[in-house]
Amino acid sequence: MLVPPSVAAARVATTANDDNVIAGLLGDNSHHHLERKRQRRRKSEREWYLKHREDRLAKQRDYDAKNRERRLQQMKDYRTKHKEKQRVYKQEWYRRNRDSIKMKRMQRKDDGDDDQDELASSAADTPATTTAPQTSYPHSPMDTTAIAPSAFLSLLCEVALMT
Repeated sequence: MLVPPSVAAARVATTANDDNVIAGLLGDNSHHHLERKRQRRRKSEREWYLKHREDRLAKQRDYDAKNRERRLQQMKDYRTKHKEKQRVYKQEWYRRNRDSIKMKRMQRKDDGDDDQDELASSAADTPATTTAPQTSYPHSPMDTTAIAPSAFLSLLCEVALMT
């Protein structure tokens, strides 16, 4: 069918008013289509991110909790190992130095005996006076002077060897 030029011109004039149709006919509207596509993709990516965000956060919390437990366990293990090392070192030290500790105790006992001997000899040099004899009463359990320093040291060493 043959369209007269006047009708064809009228059709072109009516479509010329519609920019979208003209742009579509000319191919200028393609960038709008790509922009809408990008926006849809961004929106769907954002939705996916938000949807899976809670899962990711839960996984991270689980990982952090396990890591925290592991670190706490390592610290506890270190403390117990360190305490055991200290205990073993202390035992070894007392075992190595047992002889020197005994020698020091003996020297202290000897020094104490010498002091008593000197007091006795000085008392013999002085004229005898009538004094009431001193009676030795048993010491009360709370009396700390009753324990000789060397006995206290030996008790302390024995306790240290037990621990």
